[in-house]
Amino acid sequence: MKRSLKIFILFLFIVFSNSVTARVKWESLKTPARAKLIIGGNSLTNFWILDEENNILHNVRGKWTVYPFNKLFSVTHFRSYFPILVEGNRLFIFLTDTDWKTHIAEIRNGKIIYYAFVTSAPLYRITRVSNTLYATGNFGIILKLQDGHWIQLPSPIHSHIHSAAADKRGTLWLGTNNEGVFSWNGKEFHHFNHPVKITKVPVNRIKIIRDTLYINTSKGVSYKLYNGIFHPVPPQRTPFTSTVKLMHNGYYKIVSNNGNVRYIPYLYKIKSFKELRDGHALLLTQSHQLFFDHHVTGNFFLDFASRLGLEGPKYSYTPINTEPEVAKNSLYLKLRPGIIFSDFNNDFYQDILLFNVSDERHPYLYLNNQSHYFNNFAGPLGLNKFTFNGFFSYAFDLNGDNIPEIISPDFRNRNYYLNIVEKSAGKYQLSASIPMPKEYAVNPLQYLSFTDIDKDGDLDIALVFGYSESGKGSIIFLKNNSYGNFSVPDTTLADVFRGWNVQTIFADFNNDGLDDVAVCRNWGANVIYFQDKNSGWSARRLPSPKNFRSQQRKSGIVAFDYDNDGDLDIVMLAEQPFIRILQNDGKGNFTDITQKSGLNILNTGKKSGQITAGDFDNNGFIDLFITVHTENKWKNFIFLNDSSHRFVDESENLGISNGKVEFVATGDIDNDGDLDLYGFRQGSNVLWLNNLNSTNYLRFRLTGIKSNSAAIGAKIWLYEAGHLGNSNYLSGYRQTGSKLTGWGYQNERIVHFGVNDKKKYDVRIVFPTGKTKILKNLLPGRTIHVTEISAPVSWFYLADHKAHVLLRDKEFLSYLLVIILGLFFLMFTIQYGTKKFRWDVRLTTIIVSLNLIIFAILLFVLYRNETGMKYYLPLAVILFGSFGPLGFFLWIKRFTGLKSEKENDYALFQALQNFAHGAWAASNLNSLQLFFENMSMDDLRDNDFLQPFEKRKETFFNLTLPVINEIISLSEKSNKNRELLPEIINNKNGLVRFLSSDFSHMRSLDNEHLSTAIMKLREALSLLKNMIFAGNSCYPSLILNNLREELENLTSSNNIDLKIINFLSGEDAVLMDATSLANILDNCIQNSRKAMAENPEKKMTIKFIKADPRIFIEITDNGKGIPEGEQEKIFENGYSSTHSTGYGLFYAKETLKKYGGRIYVKNSVPHQRTTFVIELQKGSKK
Repeated sequence: MKRSLKIFILFLFIVFSNSVTARVKWESLKTPARAKLIIGGNSLTNFWILDEENNILHNVRGKWTVYPFNKLFSVTHFRSYFPILVEGNRLFIFLTDTDWKTHIAEIRNGKIIYYAFVTSAPLYRITRVSNTLYATGNFGIILKLQDGHWIQLPSPIHSHIHSAAADKRGTLWLGTNNEGVFSWNGKEFHHFNHPVKITKVPVNRIKIIRDTLYINTSKGVSYKLYNGIFHPVPPQRTPFTSTVKLMHNGYYKIVSNNGNVRYIPYLYKIKSFKELRDGHALLLTQSHQLFFDHHVTGNFFLDFASRLGLEGPKYSYTPINTEPEVAKNSLYLKLRPGIIFSDFNNDFYQDILLFNVSDERHPYLYLNNQSHYFNNFAGPLGLNKFTFNGFFSYAFDLNGDNIPEIISPDFRNRNYYLNIVEKSAGKYQLSASIPMPKEYAVNPLQYLSFTDIDKDGDLDIALVFGYSESGKGSIIFLKNNSYGNFSVPDTTLADVFRGWNVQTIFADFNNDGLDDVAVCRNWGANVIYFQDKNSGWSARRLPSPKNFRSQQRKSGIVAFDYDNDGDLDIVMLAEQPFIRILQNDGKGNFTDITQKSGLNILNTGKKSGQITAGDFDNNGFIDLFITVHTENKWKNFIFLNDSSHRFVDESENLGISNGKVEFVATGDIDNDGDLDLYGFRQGSNVLWLNNLNSTNYLRFRLTGIKSNSAAIGAKIWLYEAGHLGNSNYLSGYRQTGSKLTGWGYQNERIVHFGVNDKKKYDVRIVFPTGKTKILKNLLPGRTIHVTEISAPVSWFYLADHKAHVLLRDKEFLSYLLVIILGLFFLMFTIQYGTKKFRWDVRLTTIIVSLNLIIFAILLFVLYRNETGMKYYLPLAVILFGSFGPLGFFLWIKRFTGLKSEKENDYALFQALQNFAHGAWAASNLNSLQLFFENMSMDDLRDNDFLQPFEKRKETFFNLTLPVINEIISLSEKSNKNRELLPEIINNKNGLVRFLSSDFSHMRSLDNEHLSTAIMKLREALSLLKNMIFAGNSCYPSLILNNLREELENLTSSNNIDLKIINFLSGEDAVLMDATSLANILDNCIQNSRKAMAENPEKKMTIKFIKADPRIFIEITDNGKGIPEGEQEKIFENGYSSTHSTGYGLFYAKETLKKYGGRIYVKNSVPHQRTTFVIELQKGSKK
């Protein structure tokens, strides 16, 4: 049994996995009048709509029956009109008149029934409960249809009824505006208890699922009824979904009442939508077009141009007259539009460069921003300043930077040029403007091809001329001398390619590894020039039909492998016959198979047109998009290659037959793996997006390293996995460039294969240099980037080129200059700050890190800014961030007065303390005073006397004077004691002035003045010192009295025998503020208490001793003592033997040091005597 079940499940999987997914196509349906609302219906053969005149239209099996409004109601003015379909052939209509009364009519089986009952308020819905109909509306009105008459039920509801539903038991459920939910069982109403959140908001929707009632409020919150109580339902489990949602990818998401989900393109601009009871749907657009859904198995195209911003500007197009006798300059009066598919910003999304012809071939560069909308960046990127007035323009990477340059012919000042516009520093700039040789410049360039003609690894340009001074034109070459620099046109092969040339394709047509040239020519047969390594080029005419008219124009040529046999076949357009396809035998021999291919149906009458090739249905065979122009009319065709060597016209099914575009370019614009089409037409352009949306594709993005960067000329063979090289399993062959460009268009460069998504594939890629890459077992549904040479070897080949590109890039050079200057500023700052201000590693790291981070952020954020601000602002910020700290430190150094008053006073205190207690300062002034008091005039001539004086003078200038200047400077910044400053300054200046002068002119009177000046200077400094010291002094006796009460509490609670011995008077001051001294005393006393904790008899003595000019405080206890090895350590920060912070004694030592004092252990005998000594400077009285 289990085995059978497994086989059955496997069978189902195989059946469904191989089935083709059906797609919905919306087909137009004609209506008798402009529709404004879809009412509903059973099916596409039985549905109802409402027109703009409020007539009811009923479609039954394709026939319309009209029920005029005036046959339904006699009212002419009304407020609302609601048709409600109850059954397939039964429709009710509610009309609310200007008095808010509602009239009811019915259409049943083709007959109109008018009901006499008129309600006093609007009605909006009908609900079937079992076999009974109920109508509900505003102000709680409920009607019941009974015996062909509407009767009004007595209703307990006072607010509007917003929703209604019926269950299987025959109960009517009603959702109200602000009264919650009611039910009606046919006999009575029941009002349910609800949360306040339900009764205060409208109940907009009701659903009954598996006998469970669900409601949804206007705030989007859902509830379910369980055991008579409403319970909230989590959002992820609600049965109510958004009926219409706009998706980011250009689709409406519509969920029907039955839960069916549909995705409908925006382009239909929905006005009304209804799902019919059989599952089909009707759609009405804003333009009143009615559509019905049609399920198809194949793909088709939809126009998304307006949705994606790609309709382009309006323009007019006139075919070009290329007769040689027409004045050459007049050709530029009739310009061609153009389309280029390419990745212009290297983000792997296809962008579109559009050339309009209504304003001199103006460029529009639509960049694909990956959010499925295109914006025109031609202006911001600088393209608008260039003229593109040639027949065509193309975009190829000529300088190897992987960003395509724009190549376009130009006519100015009566001369012909080829312009090359490249992107540099974020803007497009003219890279080269190459004049055309005069011999061939009798008419504009006919065409451009791109190939590596000299096989040096970069793209050269083939200039295709149709005419010359001698008549026939030729093909000459612009050879790329590396980095996109071109030499003068090379006319070496001009005689070889002479003819009435129209278009060229450079590709290998005989599979010998060398690229040949297929030339499409007017006035004769088309030709292939085969290349030979030894003998050069040899021409061979392509087959012509028997009835071929030689005197006719050609429209174009394209080459691709149409039959997947590994060689390039050719499709050509002319006037008559219009189209021919030539099959290649692999050796360059061609056979005309137009008749067999099915394309001959286009060969009726004289035509012109364009052709584009690509696998539009991803079946593995290349198809054709053809535009046909006859008598000023355009018609579009898509011929799908059905793999049996026949092309089938599928234009109608694919939805492009009425497009009337003049030519198209193809590429995968939305990155979904199928080829889309962008086309020109009168009025507005079209973007046909392909809706395949499957994984049956493989795409290859090739990058050349030794070859040209775009790998133009590379060959790709795709095989079924495991059969590499076996032609029987060849799934496709491409050569890049063979179908890339045409007159007016350029397709995407990515190589596209349609494949079977149930298989794996092997691929062989041969780059133009001969480098071969093999990839195996590739799964479909991927875009694969293949580089000719992988890193890091590729870096060797690209290094010089990258350097060249960067050094030519003005934006890069500007950034490089900004970065160099920024780093220079930063390095200068660090070096100066380290040397001048001795910045440490931490500060240096902070300054460097902050500057570099902000600098980098600004460079990144401002990268897309179009002004010079993106350079100036980061440079200004790093300049400020570098020199700002220097300025700050210089400012601090210069204006130290910005210290607080307390800090300044303390600095003055320290300076005076250094002066008063420094032996060199005070003794220096004393020695100078004694010198001048005892000096006679004769001593000035005694060298033994003058030599020691010179030493005293040197000491004064080097040591004493700086301290005095510092005292003066700090005193000037203080608000206190400024009255002594003039005397200090005057006496100091007089002393300095004399000591700096020549002693030989000294008089005896000067001795007395100098001696007096020094004495007054000393006295003034002494007074200043006393004043400042008084502010930093306290009275130990006073502190002792303040601490006495606390000491008594401490000793009594800890059983300590305390003795205080004080030899100080109340006027004995010490140099320290009272708070600090009290803290130090308290800390020492607490340490003694802890040390005696284990002693049965605790004794402590505090002794105050006066020993001028010092005062000592001794604290003695009989605690456990301090070992001799730890008597110095206990004053270190963090050291503790009692698990305390270890900060107290460290604080005491540092604080005493500031005031010229100290603390130390005098002696320590465990449990007998340990004495701490606090040594203090004598202070000044206040």
